[in-house]
Parts: sequence; C-alpha cells; structure tokens
Amino acid sequence: MEKSSNTITFKKSLKDSSLAAATLLVLRMIHKLLFNYAETKNYFHQLFSADNLVLALFVSISTVIFGKSTKN
Repeated sequence: MEKSSNTITFKKSLKDSSLAAATLLVLRMIHKLLFNYAETKNYFHQLFSADNLVLALFVSISTVIFGKSTKN
C-alpha cells in the first residue's frame, strides 16, 4: 500500500508540535530582547557562567542541530 501524505503519524505530529513550541520560544526571546533587554542579558550571563559550561554549550548546540534536522 502506498502511504498518503495526508496521513497523520506520531513522528509528523511530534515534529509539528516541537516546531510550534520552538517558534513560541523564539518569539518570546525576541519580545524580551525588544522590551526587557536587561533580563535577557542576565539570562545569557547565567547560561555562560554556569558551573558546567561544557554541558550548557552542549545543550545549546544540540538544540540548534535538532531544530535544523527536523525542518523537512
């Protein structure tokens, strides 16, 4: 049987919902950058001055890689 492109699968649903969540997070970050710059600056300062900087960088980089790999 041929798979229809209109079929809803778990993988497609998970990908779409994670894309929606990522979009909301990006919009929220842009809003904070425009209207509450001090809080955003404090957030990034806390992120990069963490006790385990390697773990913080790994989480940031893997988030970007995962986001780019699900854009099919």
